[in-house]
Amino acid sequence: MAAALLAAVALLRFPGQGAGTPGITVKPGKQFHITLESNPTTGYQWRMAQPRLEPCVVLVTNQFVRPKARLTGAPGREIWSFKAVQPGTTTIELEYVRSWEKGVAPVRKTNVVVRVEPARAVK
Repeated sequence: MAAALLAAVALLRFPGQGAGTPGITVKPGKQFHITLESNPTTGYQWRMAQPRLEPCVVLVTNQFVRPKARLTGAPGREIWSFKAVQPGTTTIELEYVRSWEKGVAPVRKTNVVVRVEPARAVK
């Protein structure tokens, strides 16, 4: 499901949003996932470039999922799970880095714009 959601995220665009920046729209109380290829055997892992998010979204978990093939050095996936809390818009910025390398640019970056829409009133 997480991989399918990432594909859906990549197809959405919001007005004024830069080309190539994926986006997603969710309702408060819903969780969503960002799945990224990762290979910790190289020393690299994903981290949030901006650890503070707008109050509309909170980080729930971040986990590494090993590849099904047990080949040495094979990449797996990092699954970042977030929960929409209240209406608003934020950008989740993730970067692929080695934690011990200071002053070195990330080898990869990704941004996902998240729009949390108000829940519709039940009539």
